[in-house]
Amino acid sequence: MKRHTLAIFVGMVLLLSLQSAAQTTAFNFQGRLNDGSSPANGRYDLQFKLFDSITGGSQVGASVDRPNLLLINGVFSTTLDFGSSAFTAGDRFVEISVRPNGRPNAHVVLGARQQIMSVPFAVRSANATQADNATNAQNAQLASDASSLGGVSASNYARLNFPNTGNLQTSGNAGFGSVAPNTRLTLSGGPLWTSSQWTASLNMQNASALGWEANSSGQRFGIGQATGGLHFFRTISGFGSTLTPPNVDLRITDNGDIAQPLERNGAVKAMVAITAGGVVARCYNGVSGSSSGNCDISVTQNSAGVVYVNFPFQITNRFWLVTTDASGQQAGVLTASVVPHAAVNSRLIVITKHDGSLEYLPFHLFVF
Repeated sequence: MKRHTLAIFVGMVLLLSLQSAAQTTAFNFQGRLNDGSSPANGRYDLQFKLFDSITGGSQVGASVDRPNLLLINGVFSTTLDFGSSAFTAGDRFVEISVRPNGRPNAHVVLGARQQIMSVPFAVRSANATQADNATNAQNAQLASDASSLGGVSASNYARLNFPNTGNLQTSGNAGFGSVAPNTRLTLSGGPLWTSSQWTASLNMQNASALGWEANSSGQRFGIGQATGGLHFFRTISGFGSTLTPPNVDLRITDNGDIAQPLERNGAVKAMVAITAGGVVARCYNGVSGSSSGNCDISVTQNSAGVVYVNFPFQITNRFWLVTTDASGQQAGVLTASVVPHAAVNSRLIVITKHDGSLEYLPFHLFVF
């Protein structure tokens, strides 16, 4: 019987079979087998064993048999799988045995064991032991690579249900409650609010304001809620600056009235209904926003038909209108004039007549 002299030359260990869905524990192994001085051809039974030392030591995992393996020009290629626990730590060496296919004799060990290089160890990286403690990756703090996600520091990622710090920036649109935001910020839905079935999409705390950047005149406009109502204001201060106070040009009071500073135009400054007895029946002070009591407007009856109406602010540069509620021949306002007064800011003198004689009449007074 012809005696075979066999030599093994182990080539490189190829890449792992990685898939997007999962990573297997198998890896591809190639080698070259000589029969004497010539490359072996035909079918052979090969056996692979894994050890933790180049000589002696302990076998790691089970033996892997590859019977009836075809060799062409001495080259063979096969897949080895020693299991996931085979590459937990330390060096690993593979021992290769061979016999002609179908022979009953034992496998013959070929030369020294060959060291397995780093590629199969990727089946289980040295840091993967820590990942055993991560339940569905919820505890990624134990993974050493958690400090960098996609090359970006983990501190630059926003966390849900966590008080993040820093600025959140995007060059696209952002939507909350909207799957297709069509503006830089789109808000949709939220908890029901009031019996009118409004949905609360944005909640701003009291004493907070919504503001715009400065226009070409340097004015920044804002809308803010605070004690006293909803304020519409202007300012030259930038965001974060408290150097100048706001100019409140309009205010919706807590009871729903509209108030406007005296020097601003557009809203009524005062309305008052005065009875024939010189009593304020109804009133509204558009500067303070008051509509209760006499609205800081006092009335004095001087002589027959002459009534003094005293205002808490100047009306000399405002517009005003007086009309009576009386009917009859020649009933109405004879004259009305505004005069400065030391005790009050302004006094409007109203003189009314009825049927040709001076007489106290009920009247309405409007100041714009």
